[in-house]
Amino acid sequence: MDTDQDKENEGAVPLLCAADMGGYVLPERCEDFEEMFPDRVYINLGVREDRRQETEYQFQTQGFQVQRFPAVRGWKARKKRGHGSGNKYACRLSHRLILRRAWLEGLDCVMIFEDDLVLAANFRELIERFPPPDDWGVLFIGCTHVQPPELAAPMWARLNDVWGMQAYVVRKKYYKTILSRLWRKEGAGALGTDVAYSSLSKKIPMYAAYPNLAWQRPGFSDLEHRVRMRYDEEGRQKIHGDKLLGVDVGMRKLLLNTGRVVKPYEGRGERE
Repeated sequence: MDTDQDKENEGAVPLLCAADMGGYVLPERCEDFEEMFPDRVYINLGVREDRRQETEYQFQTQGFQVQRFPAVRGWKARKKRGHGSGNKYACRLSHRLILRRAWLEGLDCVMIFEDDLVLAANFRELIERFPPPDDWGVLFIGCTHVQPPELAAPMWARLNDVWGMQAYVVRKKYYKTILSRLWRKEGAGALGTDVAYSSLSKKIPMYAAYPNLAWQRPGFSDLEHRVRMRYDEEGRQKIHGDKLLGVDVGMRKLLLNTGRVVKPYEGRGERE
């Protein structure tokens, strides 16, 4: 349900979206996407061939390949480890198994997609033109901000609390920290995988692309058994929009100046 503040903002200038980035003088491409993120995986249930085809078409359109990871089926989860349903635990287990494999193989980083995502048309271009801050540990390429993020660099903000696991990257240094958190047995009202990640934001330098470069496609959720529509057709979040007003204004100014990092990742708690 939309907040009162969201309703008050209706009719105001829309929040920044990836399509708006063409209105700015963009820097030269300074990185190659496939060199930055050489190991890429997407999670897909075997019964969702429709999502597989839609998602692989998007990757093909962007000009890169992504390995399919067969999602764990909820009915096969013998133990829920405190999660409310087998589906919720299976979702977390799928993400954890990918990280575990990346850790065992010694990958420098791993990019993980879910199969119900939409990629911005300029997804690859913007990542190559605006690489993340050097100290990044986790990157959310798209998400819903539940608490206000903090301006960090052109197209990147430090996240505090987010929802959504549709596209993100984890760096090698933090595999074990996140694996430990995802394995923890939960009590009643178990945290979602996204909230579990957010709980580590004071230990791990976590950044989110702003505006979103990937978002969740509207449709029926196999996890929640209901239709979800958290984003508009251009990737703007439809709830908690008031949390982004400050960073939106700051990001527009920063993009006009094309400056780099505003502040180093300091004063956020213990670093590992």
